[in-house]
Amino acid sequence: MTRTAGEATGQGHRSLLASQAFCGRLFVLPALIGFTLFYFLPTIRAFYIGLTNWNLMRAPKFLGLEYYQKLIADQRFWESMWVTLLYVIYNIPIQTVFGLLLAVLLPTPK
Repeated sequence: MTRTAGEATGQGHRSLLASQAFCGRLFVLPALIGFTLFYFLPTIRAFYIGLTNWNLMRAPKFLGLEYYQKLIADQRFWESMWVTLLYVIYNIPIQTVFGLLLAVLLPTPK
């Protein structure tokens, strides 16, 4: 069997790797587009809106970090963060154990 010049220099192998890399990127592209459109951009937009005073009836007025400084100084914010943390600490393990228990108790198909 004879080898072509591209195979002898390893270019055939490189084109295969490039083709596989392209296919991999192609498969990841829909998830990346969805993440960008439905998570990343709205998060950036929400942060920007948090830097303004805007009631949708007039143009937003840029305030900077004023609202975030008030938020950090507010005791109710920290109380709500504590309640949320406790909820997560207790709720997730309980739901996980309950779900696993139900899965184990379900009859297996024969």
